[in-house]
Amino acid sequence: MDEIVQFQENVWTGLSNVATEMFHCSRRHAALQHGTVIAYIDLISATA
Repeated sequence: MDEIVQFQENVWTGLSNVATEMFHCSRRHAALQHGTVIAYIDLISATA
């Protein structure tokens, strides 16, 4: 019984780690896109 509980805890820990990693990656990706858009707008403003 204890092994099953331990296994479930390991699975939950693994899943939450993956979810956290995905969340951070998507936030990083969004920040990257945001930065690109701002750089693009700056470029247009500079050439206009």
